[in-house]
Amino acid sequence: MNTKIPHCPKCHAKDDVKHGMSDGKQPYKCKACPYHFTIPKLGKGIDNYYV
Repeated sequence: MNTKIPHCPKCHAKDDVKHGMSDGKQPYKCKACPYHFTIPKLGKGIDNYYV
């Protein structure tokens, strides 16, 4: 599995934790600064070759 570890867009620290689930998006909370940010959920997609 190839997972990309998110980083805080404000302070660029990689010290963040998952913070629940909201509308198909994964919110994160930075532990270095009091900033909350979300990452869109990456689901399974169909390659254009097969469509």
